[in-house]
Amino acid sequence: MRIDDLILLEKAVAWYTAGQRVFWVTVVETWGSAPRPAGATLIMRDDGGMAGSVSGGCIEGDLAEWVRTLSAPLDVPLWRDYGISDTQAQRTGLACGGKLKVLVEEILDLTWVRRWQALLRDGMACQRRVALHDGRVEMASSPTFATAPHVHVQAGWLVCHSAPPWCLLLIGAGQLARHVAHFALALDYRVIVSEPRVEYAQMWDVPDTELTPMMPDDAVRAYVRDARGALLALTHDPRLDDLGLWEALAGPAFYIGALGSRVSAARRRERLLALGSRAEDVARIHGPAGLPLGGRASAEIALAMVAELTAQRYGRANAAAVHIANVELAST
Repeated sequence: MRIDDLILLEKAVAWYTAGQRVFWVTVVETWGSAPRPAGATLIMRDDGGMAGSVSGGCIEGDLAEWVRTLSAPLDVPLWRDYGISDTQAQRTGLACGGKLKVLVEEILDLTWVRRWQALLRDGMACQRRVALHDGRVEMASSPTFATAPHVHVQAGWLVCHSAPPWCLLLIGAGQLARHVAHFALALDYRVIVSEPRVEYAQMWDVPDTELTPMMPDDAVRAYVRDARGALLALTHDPRLDDLGLWEALAGPAFYIGALGSRVSAARRRERLLALGSRAEDVARIHGPAGLPLGGRASAEIALAMVAELTAQRYGRANAAAVHIANVELAST
């Protein structure tokens, strides 16, 4: 589940509340070079309005035309197959040769939608089950998200697993944090900024982020609660950065980074060890944070940080750094 999907849920509620018919479309199976993966979602109104994507634009127009023909409520979910024949591929625009199968549901009440929103906002992974024979929807928290398929059909039910967005906590609301926040939002992170300094907090105006006056250690406890969370300490003030780092080192964050030179990183290590942190925990800190891209402007440094964050998320941080180092050696 990404930030985009949370937006889809909010739009679905708004459209339904405004008296419009709303349809939820899910990619369930793909073959070949399908443009969107299984689990991709789209919401549509009966007037053709839509948000999200199930094909990158290949079949959305056909779905909109079909939805307009539905005069009666769609009590039972319906399947739609695309790209199954050459003729259909040409008509719907699936020139890539891929095939996909989508399930179309009409939202007849908001019970499951609001339940889904509540689970995600509480930081819970969840499971949505749709009865294919009658359209009944069940929502429940799901501790098995990490190992279960994202979407599959089982014993007459469509089963979809989702999780809250990945979370990035920034310590400090300075100029660098602004650039990091913009990049992270584009990558669907939930961005929280810990800024107890009133003069900095008053200047923060990045949309779609959350600003908290909590001290950094309290913010880590509140927001970096599992392995989907990350921390970047950006104030260059040990009184703030060290608080957050010290708290995060004992937790499950998948990435912990800090602004600063190699000299300041060495001093930070000494301070954290003196506070009682273990050497192996302190070694988790990426400092200076960011892949060595060579840029020096604030936006370039932010890009390097988010690039390293992305590489770490996908288990490629070391490989990315080595590759960049090799490119630099080859260019000298």
